[in-house]
Amino acid sequence: MQKWNREALAWAAGFYDGEGCICVQQPSGVCLDIKIAQVDLRPLKRFLGAVCFGKIAGPYTRENRPKSKPFYYYRVNKWEDVQQVICCLWNWLSEPKKEQIVKCFKKVREKRVYTLNRNLV
Repeated sequence: MQKWNREALAWAAGFYDGEGCICVQQPSGVCLDIKIAQVDLRPLKRFLGAVCFGKIAGPYTRENRPKSKPFYYYRVNKWEDVQQVICCLWNWLSEPKKEQIVKCFKKVREKRVYTLNRNLV
């Protein structure tokens, strides 16, 4: 059983609110993807330590920007883990970020219902 630290989750929510995004994975449209990109690995490790789900990958470079610094990604895209991360952060997120999350969840739900109904016919 995970023991959550409220202060760490509040920090993580603020970090995600300012630096992170959630999107619907294409082309399937039935999965969500939470991402945070940073050139400094330390805040991503702190975020991962707070939410306990997801992975950090990198460093990556941008081929079209050879002078830019290498960067790292925090990412979670397993359906259950995405929901868990959102639940952990929800109380401390801004209204615009909550609206973005709800919009993405609705898109996934609509796509899943459409796919399920299409498969039943």
